[in-house]
Amino acid sequence: RLKMERKVISVLGDSISHGANTPDIPNQSYIGIIKHKIAEKTGVYNYGFTSLEYMIFNDNGQYWEVHTLKNHGFCAFKDGRCINAYKLMAYEKGSYVDITVKDSFREAYIYYQSDKNYGVFEVYAGGRLVMTVDSGGESYKMKTAGPIDISGFDSADIKIKVISENMPVLLSGMAYY
Repeated sequence: RLKMERKVISVLGDSISHGANTPDIPNQSYIGIIKHKIAEKTGVYNYGFTSLEYMIFNDNGQYWEVHTLKNHGFCAFKDGRCINAYKLMAYEKGSYVDITVKDSFREAYIYYQSDKNYGVFEVYAGGRLVMTVDSGGESYKMKTAGPIDISGFDSADIKIKVISENMPVLLSGMAYY
């Protein structure tokens, strides 16, 4: 694992932090403005968690700034227990999400939900199987799978594929470092 100095920025608020009523929420919200200023200074364009589904329905889609996805068999899952409420869920064996990471990063992490009777998925990076994750657990909680080494790719391709039958796999996001 990488040993990095951590700095935390906390933004408190609701609609105003989110950028409600701005024509370009990802760029004109307080969060968007701060992210762009930090990126200009550091050259780093992603900070932690990135949604796998639209956080807000607009032409930009906040996740587009870091990765793009194609999926087969996964659909949006609205979950009132988390901020932004959207996750991706699949029940069918063979369902997958293909993620193309636009920039060069050293490692990636997958955020997923664990619960009783939840399923198993495989993770591929650059076409190679890198891990198998059993998302079953005692209670409903978010977990993280990783690190996934993507340092050797200019633009990493990650595939998440369901291998269990009739057991849900619930994905909530990615992180890149």
